[in-house]
Amino acid sequence: MPSLPYHHPAVKLMVLALITCAYFLAGKIGLGFASVHVSASPVWAPAGMAVALLLMFGTSIWPAILAGAFLVNVTTTGGMFTSASIAVGNTLEGILAAWLLQRFAHGVHAFESPPGILKSALLAGMLSPTVAATIGVTTLVLGQYALLDEYPIIWLTWWLGDATGILIVTPAILLWAKHPRIEWSSRERVELAVLLLVLLVSCELIFGPVIKTTHKYPLQFVLVPILIWAAFRFGPRETATLTVLMAGWATWGTINGRGPFTSESENEALLLGQAFLAVNTVMALALAAAVQESKDADARFHETAERLVNKRTEELLHTQARLRTMAQALTLTEQRERKRMGTELHDYLAQLLVFGKMKSAQISAQVQTMGGPVAAVFEEIDQTLTKALEYTRTLMAELSPSVLHEFGLPMALQWLADQMKKHHLAVDVRLGRPQLPLTENQAILLFHSVRELLINAAKHAGTNKASLTLDVADNMLTIAVQDQGKGFNTEKLEPKQPGQQFGLFSIKERMEELGGWLRVESTPGRGTTITLGLPCTSAVSSQDNSGTELLQDNSGTEREVHPPASKAAGVRRVLLVDDHAMVRQGLRAVLEAYPDLFIVGEAADGQEAVSMTRKRAPDVIIMDINMPRMNGVEATRRIKQERPETVIIAVSVNDTPEVRESMQKAGVSAFVSKEEASERLYETIMATACTRTEDPLATSQGDRG
Repeated sequence: MPSLPYHHPAVKLMVLALITCAYFLAGKIGLGFASVHVSASPVWAPAGMAVALLLMFGTSIWPAILAGAFLVNVTTTGGMFTSASIAVGNTLEGILAAWLLQRFAHGVHAFESPPGILKSALLAGMLSPTVAATIGVTTLVLGQYALLDEYPIIWLTWWLGDATGILIVTPAILLWAKHPRIEWSSRERVELAVLLLVLLVSCELIFGPVIKTTHKYPLQFVLVPILIWAAFRFGPRETATLTVLMAGWATWGTINGRGPFTSESENEALLLGQAFLAVNTVMALALAAAVQESKDADARFHETAERLVNKRTEELLHTQARLRTMAQALTLTEQRERKRMGTELHDYLAQLLVFGKMKSAQISAQVQTMGGPVAAVFEEIDQTLTKALEYTRTLMAELSPSVLHEFGLPMALQWLADQMKKHHLAVDVRLGRPQLPLTENQAILLFHSVRELLINAAKHAGTNKASLTLDVADNMLTIAVQDQGKGFNTEKLEPKQPGQQFGLFSIKERMEELGGWLRVESTPGRGTTITLGLPCTSAVSSQDNSGTELLQDNSGTEREVHPPASKAAGVRRVLLVDDHAMVRQGLRAVLEAYPDLFIVGEAADGQEAVSMTRKRAPDVIIMDINMPRMNGVEATRRIKQERPETVIIAVSVNDTPEVRESMQKAGVSAFVSKEEASERLYETIMATACTRTEDPLATSQGDRG
């Protein structure tokens, strides 16, 4: 059993004194209902108090129970010996009930499960009161304070009063002590208020002066549906509280001669009412516990399911990232192989064909003078060499156009537009800049993406005209391919065939792996515009297939490090911080649609957010508030101390003034509720990142009206 959590003797003595006073006051009130004998009451709440306190603080408080019981009896009637014997019986009753509940019904948690409630009713509610009733009534008879023929009725009154007190009072005290935190939603508060109002009105009608009749209509059963309502909609704690209120009202009405329990004998009326209340209390608590167990099981299931979903989501995202990297690596490997084959064709086969043409030209005049069949065969050989050389040049260009590697992407796109005439597609090219700061890998992927888009337009758009626009604004490279053809449904962007290398979906995946994006605008019958976007900087680094730099340490050994993400002017680097994976992906989907935003990472809690901010230096952080390990308030405070220029926007479902004030003091620039994130988050980012006002929350709060 637990013990008093106070070690100082003075404090422990004060607690024991308070328990004695509480027991004494409750006992004096209980004896006010006594009628068959001054020491036997059918309403005895101190028994329930004693059991609850002994379970909460341990048997070490038994002197306080003993003292309280002794004072109650010695100030009522009887001598010192009789009062002491009755006090011993009451104390032993409480200790026995507490021990039985601790041993067989999970102690303080006895009233939180149907089996525990059933055991509590049998052991504590029915068995332990026999100790106090037997010792008490026997003492009264031996001390000649009661007649022997009164023994049965006094014993029954004593036993039922203690049993009812344990069954009604003990659950309410224990449940509130173990679950003191109130977590009612606004809807639950309203429903609980309505439930309480219905209970009070029903009690007033049943036990009040409204209904005056000599007939004993069983109106008390109207209270049963109210308890069932409480059991289903709330929990054991609220149900136990309502039973206490109902018991108090029913007892008050009965002693005033009102309600269905009234009779010529006040003691009989109270016993009947207490029996009804005890039975319905046990029924309601068992039902409430069963419903609560079902709710807890559902909550655990959903929590487990969410955890598994988050785990699977993380695994899928990790797999997706790996597949993107592998796909890009395979594509670049293919392009390098194409370049190697083109080089081989140029350096060997093409040179051999040219050499053959030169030798052919040297003997051409001699063969022509010979005439006849020899001249005809020679002419055929010369034409064959010419066709072979032309085909080789075409094949080299298709495998790996040298203009891309020698003169860069803009001129390669101009060359590509001229090549599209073979597909009967006239392409209008508008180049915003002749030179671009792109790596070779980026240029290759962009070139082949544009070529695939133009070929798709030639094959499927149903038009012979298209436009190709390249532009750089705010260090964001955009390439748009537009046609006025048939258009299509933009919802179908999946690759149509396994192994298809460059469908729209494949291009989108590769652009995202590069840190860019793909946007499709198409309407059936009105043409299509497909735009590729990629942040670009003047600093170009050599990269391997995976986009990772290879550096050498002092020993000359190559080590792999990730390059720092570029901070392009006009492109805001965003870090997402939220503990639910299903929420981060939703925010990412919202923000990735904007070309001037670039997601640099995701963090699942405040500690990860602080660490990733140090490594990736985001311009804007989308910060959740309630997170494990470190909440958003503390994470915001630490980040603003280290990087005061970082813009932090709080996003949460809890937008109370207190939360806003806490986040504002920590240093956030704006606050957006999660249900408004899809509509207002981008605007808030742009507003706070561009204009930092003296009152960082004024703009966001003002928008809410």
